[in-house]
Amino acid sequence: MPAYRSLRAARGTPDAPHVAWPGFEHGAGDPVAGAIRVGPGVRVVLVEGLYLLHAAHGWQLDGLLDECWYLDVDMDTAMQRLLARHQASGSISREQAQVRLDSNDRENAGFVLASRARADWLVQPGAA
Repeated sequence: MPAYRSLRAARGTPDAPHVAWPGFEHGAGDPVAGAIRVGPGVRVVLVEGLYLLHAAHGWQLDGLLDECWYLDVDMDTAMQRLLARHQASGSISREQAQVRLDSNDRENAGFVLASRARADWLVQPGAA
């Protein structure tokens, strides 16, 4: 189920049926369909994802989220963390992780960065 349909269903009436939502484990690398179930009467749902603020390529979640927070990490820090995560979860070499970063992840990060202005709140790690 596309994200907007799941979000719309989760925002339904208190007696609406359970809504299935994908989970994600970096070790597995792919979303796990139906891993999370949002039950009737759940009042707060936190949703994390790279494209939640993106308004193109089939993504348009306006009106489906009450607040949008953006974790504002500088690009170099984000890329270094992602490189380390690729190595740790994918059992790949640093060179392979760097190729993945350069061929896909940097472009995705650019899409995410372009959506930053749409956030209601900017959260800067380490800021008190």
